[in-house]
Amino acid sequence: MLSPARGLVQVNVSVLLLGLVPLFAKLVDLDAVSIIAWRAFVGALVLLAWLAARREGGWRLASGRDRLLVVVLGVIMAVHWSAYFHAIQVATVAVAVVSMFTWPVMAVLIEPLFHGGGWQPRDLVLAVLALAGVALVVPDFSLGSGQLAGALWGLLSALLFALRNVLHRHYLTHYPGTLTMAWQLVVICLCLAAFVRPPASTSDAGLLVLLGAVFTACAHSLFVASMRDLPAKSAGMISCLQPVYGITAAALVLGEVPPPLAVVGAALVLTVAVAETVGLPARARAGEE
Repeated sequence: MLSPARGLVQVNVSVLLLGLVPLFAKLVDLDAVSIIAWRAFVGALVLLAWLAARREGGWRLASGRDRLLVVVLGVIMAVHWSAYFHAIQVATVAVAVVSMFTWPVMAVLIEPLFHGGGWQPRDLVLAVLALAGVALVVPDFSLGSGQLAGALWGLLSALLFALRNVLHRHYLTHYPGTLTMAWQLVVICLCLAAFVRPPASTSDAGLLVLLGAVFTACAHSLFVASMRDLPAKSAGMISCLQPVYGITAAALVLGEVPPPLAVVGAALVLTVAVAETVGLPARARAGEE
């Protein structure tokens, strides 16, 4: 039986948790790759334990093709998350988050490569508006600027996240989202294991456990659970609140208060993200970070 109220609570808590994730890139004294490796390690342990405990439909992938696809998606996610956290570290949370949230536009532009057809003029206009919004957020375009570098890393992260979501929608939607996410986290661990550094302090270690267990595994599970009670369009639109939560938290916790022009740019990108999220196919709307 559907319970929209329960679904709304689950998706809003999930989006709030995911919106606060960028803080960890600033609070943990490690490079982006190491943070992501530990995030994936803890998240994989929690999700695999959850799947084993529930014993609903098993936790194995049915075919070699599906396993290969999960490996590909895991590699994409490893680079996506690393690029995103690096963007946050070299710039500000606002610059990185706004740049990354151009992913719905990129997903719409990538979709025709898989099902044919061409780009709609509306989508091209929204893509230009999204880039204009990112430009407003970046305060310094000089070569060597950390803000410009952060925006570029954020746009790369957005492109990879869009590609991952489109591939997942086309090839792996017959599996529960928690199952495919768990195995992608395992792949991320294997990809980044050679580059990981240990946390420098017990406080950093605690933050990494919190990031992987609560802000990754639990947040993802809540988002997936909400899809049982809510239309994908509703969940996707609510997920567009992530930049709002992230930028607000960065202002309160880190003192990163964006200037008025950056707020305008963020609002423009958020508007475009909502517009494109409504237009995305149902399964592609449910993008979690």
